[in-house]
Amino acid sequence: MIDFKQMGGKMKTILYRLLTISIIFSILLPIFCPRTYAKDEYNSIYPYNTVSETNPGALNEAEEKGTSTVTVGGTDDDTPEQAQTSSLDPGSSIFDAVIGVICGLFLIPIQLLSYLMTSAVEHTFIHSFKDCFTIQKCVAGEYDLFDIDIFDTKPTEGKYKDLHGTIRPNIQLWYIALRNLAIVLCAIIVVYIGLRMALATVAEAQAKYKQMLTNWLISLCLLFLMHFLIYGLLYISKIITKIFREAMEAMESDFSEEELVGNMFTSVWKAKGAQKFGVVVMIYVLVYHELKYFILFLSRMVHFYYLVAISPLVTVTYSLDKMKDSKAQAFTAWLHKIINEIFLGPIECLVYIIFVFTAGVIMSEVPLLAIIMIISMGQGEKAIKKVLGIRERRGITSFGIMSLILQPVKMFIGGRGHGGGHAGGPAGAS
Repeated sequence: MIDFKQMGGKMKTILYRLLTISIIFSILLPIFCPRTYAKDEYNSIYPYNTVSETNPGALNEAEEKGTSTVTVGGTDDDTPEQAQTSSLDPGSSIFDAVIGVICGLFLIPIQLLSYLMTSAVEHTFIHSFKDCFTIQKCVAGEYDLFDIDIFDTKPTEGKYKDLHGTIRPNIQLWYIALRNLAIVLCAIIVVYIGLRMALATVAEAQAKYKQMLTNWLISLCLLFLMHFLIYGLLYISKIITKIFREAMEAMESDFSEEELVGNMFTSVWKAKGAQKFGVVVMIYVLVYHELKYFILFLSRMVHFYYLVAISPLVTVTYSLDKMKDSKAQAFTAWLHKIINEIFLGPIECLVYIIFVFTAGVIMSEVPLLAIIMIISMGQGEKAIKKVLGIRERRGITSFGIMSLILQPVKMFIGGRGHGGGHAGGPAGAS
């Protein structure tokens, strides 16, 4: 049977090694493989001293504009004078052309991925990086696609109002249906408790069943107050996110993640020689983390809707769990999960402000630092969750795209391996 945990660890190690080798390669290659020019050196054609003495105006023009216009010909009637413009661009080598083609091929999938994410959140096909998908807008709640306000069943604003206007009423229908089922189950439970109390003759047993009846009353109250609890948590989360978003607008930072993405894609073609590799590596790292946030917040919406739909049944388990060991494990686990999903946005937004946005001046000047700080956001998320006492670990730190891709394969092969083990047991025994 394949050990997917060990495989995931090996793949991470390989990716980190490839990233390190690529960075070192992009730094050292221009040093050991200097750029060759298609044209000869300028001094061999127009020595500096000769040009400065014969035509100082052309020299000044060349130094300022990169081109020089001189008059040639005119020695006789057959060769009239002509203005000839010469460029000081040293030209490109075959090495530069090959590097450009390779980097261009590597950019196709990552650029297409960025386009697809942007088109998804903008609900239209985009043609530039002017409004590209960013982690900043994602954590600040500016994308309507990731909105989880389950109580707004008829949204009048937003680019996905039709989608939310269809999904949310269906979730509420399931909630009502499961709540009616939970009411029937609660009625059965209270009849059972009443019969046991009537048949109990020992004072200790009667006290036990009275405690069970108290837990049942709490469970019934939770059943009818559950939607108020969810609404209150959502309302608090929206207020906190709004405060963080307004704080970022008030800061007027020079950092813009949209400009960072656009400039990095543009700088690939402006870079010289092997420097293109370094830019391509940074683009891959940045878009990879943007994809992680895209899938995380999209899955957050699905998880939240599922937790809301099953919440009436969870309230029933409160009294049942209390009967066994006086602990409501199911309800406690559900509460931790839904709190984590609701406050995932504000927590990620706070981490983004602390690690990335507040250092906007530095980030705008050194894009590599911006990417490093975005990578470090996971550690900030873990620290904030630990301080706030949020036990649920689902977040950007526990989320990996490779694990998401390998999960169906793991379930399929794991199931076959499990079955094969049982099938092979008797054969080996015989």
